[in-house]
Amino acid sequence: MSARTEGKWSSLAWGDNFKVESVDRTPGLPIVKEIALCGGPNREANARLLAASPDLLRAAEAARNCIVELGPSQSRAELLELLTLAIEKATGAQA
Repeated sequence: MSARTEGKWSSLAWGDNFKVESVDRTPGLPIVKEIALCGGPNREANARLLAASPDLLRAAEAARNCIVELGPSQSRAELLELLTLAIEKATGAQA
């Protein structure tokens, strides 16, 4: 996985917009890092999706690994391709 802002990502209302931030709770003072500010008509849904993206990426990687272990079939090959494309899009990797 490519580098990303560590910590638990969350979304919260920020004025008329929604903000996505990461809170790193290592010993000492917590460090809050702003990741994105979402505006527009779908701002809350977009912020929730962005906040879930690290978890979704981990789930996609785990699902891809399970499918590879199951062996070939047409439906698995199609799902494997979808997962691989999504992971590559998220990480900037090229297969």
